[in-house]
Amino acid sequence: MSNSKPLVIAATACEKVLQEKKDDVVSIIRMVDTFQMSTDVPIVHVNAIVALKSGDVTGNYEIKLRIRTPSGDLRPIDGKWPVYLKGGEHGVTIGLTINLESPVIGLYWIDVVWQDDVLTSFPIKLVRSVGESRA
Repeated sequence: MSNSKPLVIAATACEKVLQEKKDDVVSIIRMVDTFQMSTDVPIVHVNAIVALKSGDVTGNYEIKLRIRTPSGDLRPIDGKWPVYLKGGEHGVTIGLTINLESPVIGLYWIDVVWQDDVLTSFPIKLVRSVGESRA
């Protein structure tokens, strides 16, 4: 039975994504899903990575992302990430920055969308900075 979707190796928020020029090996630095923030910031920038392996899938495709907000709203994330899959163990790794505009405290989910289907999701939780009042 063949798969019509690639295999997810990693999809997570992190502090930094490093890619070595000499061999294209990717390092994920400090995987994290909870971020402290001041309630008066207009935007929160979150680094993330999505890594896929081809499996049975070959050809050119696009990855899209969307946000599920703490209130349940769905918002597309601007951008489409082209991927070319060669099949088998071949894969692609996408390092990106997600901008949470007018952020609110709570749990967000980032959906990785493959041909209009959610391939996987990962959480981003925003909490108040230590010592900040709730007023």
